Amino acid sequence: MNFLKKYFELILFGLIELGAAALFLGVLALPVFLFVSHHWVYAVIYTVLVDLPLFTLISK
Repeated sequence: MNFLKKYFELILFGLIELGAAALFLGVLALPVFLFVSHHWVYAVIYTVLVDLPLFTLISK
């Protein structure tokens, strides 16, 4: 029973990490998608308001 509990905890942790990685890649990919779809003004605003503060927090 202890083995199953550890197994499910490991799966849950993996899913949480996978979701966090997907969210981070989505945050990075959104300005590229906006720029390619000819909404470059929104891409610049998003990059300045979201991506740059996020990268400064991560790099500290």
